[in-house]
Amino acid sequence: MLTFPYATLKAKSFRLDLVGNVVSGGITASGQQQRVNASGGGLWTLALDFPRLTTPNQIRAWRAVQFGSDGGVEPVNVAVCDLRQAPTPPGWSGSASVPHSDDAPFGDGSLYSSIIIGAELSASAALRATTIRVLFDGDGVPLGGEFLSLAYGDEMNELHVVLNATATGTPNEYDLTIRPPLRAAHDAGESVNFDHPTGTFVLAQADSMSMATEYGRWGNGTAAFVEYVG
Repeated sequence: MLTFPYATLKAKSFRLDLVGNVVSGGITASGQQQRVNASGGGLWTLALDFPRLTTPNQIRAWRAVQFGSDGGVEPVNVAVCDLRQAPTPPGWSGSASVPHSDDAPFGDGSLYSSIIIGAELSASAALRATTIRVLFDGDGVPLGGEFLSLAYGDEMNELHVVLNATATGTPNEYDLTIRPPLRAAHDAGESVNFDHPTGTFVLAQADSMSMATEYGRWGNGTAAFVEYVG
């Protein structure tokens, strides 16, 4: 499974959307319209924008994913950098105290190599579930709007967004309402990734990682992905 090399390629921005097939049941005599999502909660689309790629390592890393994905055939694990919105423990300052293995933090100071937010499922969750019960190692409090991910299958990851969180009464334990529904069943004790939530994607189009190289030295490009659930 390919993994997008964030330690080398540092995106300056990302855009995540859930794209689904929303259909209407028509308008009733009272003027009401029922709309439903017929695609099982939708699929993630992810767009990444990058500053100029200035080093040979960056250009080589880009090409490894661009051509290794075989035009959208091979899936790629892609993490999103959103630690500032994550349920970090009280007192966490966001300082670059724990770098990547190459001694460089992510562009905005997040996405670290060590775990900042320890969390696990405290109850099993069924396929298609939209609520999961999560126990945090520390005192981080989820509020809604955070991204998380769960590993499943053969090196795959499913990405979710928290809609709301309800304390269960057990210290540091919360019921989280999520979208989209779970792509797989999960067991209690599985790790929940809030530090750098990861999804498994394929290229949205065959040329979705096309890179323009200036004078054989600098690269410019964007990347567009759609969730892979095969």
